[in-house]
Amino acid sequence: ISMHFSFHSIGRINHGLISALRRAKFEVTVFSLTRHDDTLARKIRADSDHYVEFDGEPLARIEQVIAGHEMDVLLYCDVGMEPLSYFLAYSRLAPVQCVSWGHPDTTGIDTLDFFVSAHALELPEGDSHYSEKLARLPAWVMPGYQCPPRPTLPKSRRDFGLGDHSHVYACPQSLFKIHPDFDQAIARILRGDPRGEVVFLEWHHAHLGEMLRQRFDHTLADVKGRVRFLPRLSWQDYLNLVAISDVMLDPFHFGGGNGTYESLALGVPVVTLPSRFLRGRFSFGCYLKMGMTECVADTPEQYAETALRLGTDAVYRHFVVNKIAETRDVL
Repeated sequence: ISMHFSFHSIGRINHGLISALRRAKFEVTVFSLTRHDDTLARKIRADSDHYVEFDGEPLARIEQVIAGHEMDVLLYCDVGMEPLSYFLAYSRLAPVQCVSWGHPDTTGIDTLDFFVSAHALELPEGDSHYSEKLARLPAWVMPGYQCPPRPTLPKSRRDFGLGDHSHVYACPQSLFKIHPDFDQAIARILRGDPRGEVVFLEWHHAHLGEMLRQRFDHTLADVKGRVRFLPRLSWQDYLNLVAISDVMLDPFHFGGGNGTYESLALGVPVVTLPSRFLRGRFSFGCYLKMGMTECVADTPEQYAETALRLGTDAVYRHFVVNKIAETRDVL
């Protein structure tokens, strides 16, 4: 169940699961809470055994339809990203109801029985982080993730307003993830690399970028001139920006998921500082699966040092990029 079975982060995370579940054991019904008709939406429709979509029906009608299908298990791919699935989750529509990390936090909803996660992502005390029972799957739970294509008509750094000879540290995450604790890591990187530029993307709501710039006026006063905010980009331009970056900065304490997969697929190192909670452990989980530790930091200071070495030492970055290329296929 999701509102976002389209070319959206939730669609990209879950398409592989929908298509990969073994049909000898599973019959897969997709409930799309709204209509979509992009390329990925059509793939999801084609790869499900049954596809049920809604288009503005009231909550009670949606509950009735889903309950009528008599599912054994319902998996909410995201709870907390929009109102409809949030309120739907309060209903008992199947004997087993699960939620996963489309929104990587517990829900506090007692009709959701399990939070589906992975061993690689959870600390031993992770059970205490959820109102649901934590299900740590032994395998990675984003199977069949589609590798993004390399840009076919690549743009230069100059096309994005960046210096040809700059060291580009990109952080194209949703701006609500940029925690104040992350500011000092940015400051250390820019103070340690006079050629460094840190790149963010504006978000849907312009006021978030403005609030962040006001904060940077105080926390990054001496280096804020090398912090860039680019306008929202098309999918191809976003991939292009990732591809021309030297380093991807995974913000703490809420890191990337799709963004990490995309960066590693394009051969760009992702520096990460794992947090206690799931929302800050996806990149770490990728590197565990890949058998790599070069880009994983233990402290904010080490995070900045790691980013600086990757940004300024071309030989070392080449070594890490090659190691990523050798190991990323396990994702």
